[in-house]
Amino acid sequence: MPDESRSRLARLIEEGRVTVDGARPPAKRKVKSGEAVSVELAPRQEESAFQPEAIALDIVHEDDAIIVLDKPAGLVVHPGSGNWQGTLLNALLHHAPGLRRSRARASCIGSTRTRAAFSSSRRPRSRSSTSSASCRRAR
Repeated sequence: MPDESRSRLARLIEEGRVTVDGARPPAKRKVKSGEAVSVELAPRQEESAFQPEAIALDIVHEDDAIIVLDKPAGLVVHPGSGNWQGTLLNALLHHAPGLRRSRARASCIGSTRTRAAFSSSRRPRSRSSTSSASCRRAR
């Protein structure tokens, strides 16, 4: 099992997912020639990270090209170590099933920098208002 790390294999042994000749071995037991080793691989959390989840979104503007939303504090943007579910990406995959998940495409996320900007950003908006923005790397 060259693709598995020692720590992952040790965890599988501790979880009882490894047997030697039908019995659960202690973690440090050496395998002898002719013994049958069986390993039940559990799916890794990260393998199921990009699944749609019904998470409420506060959509400010949406059209065929973009979606702008008011991301609540504490909502993790994308799956990662310790946060494999319940992210903004999971919510967007549920809201727009055809969303591209290409690593070649990037998305923008904005934030206010001052209290005044935050206060003015909280005023009620019309969902039919037209906005445009572009995303470029700062040089």
